[in-house]
Amino acid sequence: MATIYVACADFTVVGFFQETLALPLVALCFIGWKIWKKTKIVSTAEADLVSGRRETDLHAEKEKERAERQNWGMFKRYLIICFH
Repeated sequence: MATIYVACADFTVVGFFQETLALPLVALCFIGWKIWKKTKIVSTAEADLVSGRRETDLHAEKEKERAERQNWGMFKRYLIICFH
């Protein structure tokens, strides 16, 4: 779908066909991979989206960063302000 959107943004007939001809190629490669590797399509109910994620406490990380910034010297603060 993104390919079709890009093809329609600056529309020319040649550009349209060049961009949209990639869609069947991608679909063919996907189907070929599924057949070759004998993988199955995982439903959204079965998909594991939790394991392997980083478990960080964002609030604690921000507090830790604030405390670290308090210990910075004046020179480092100046550099961060000037070049950030």
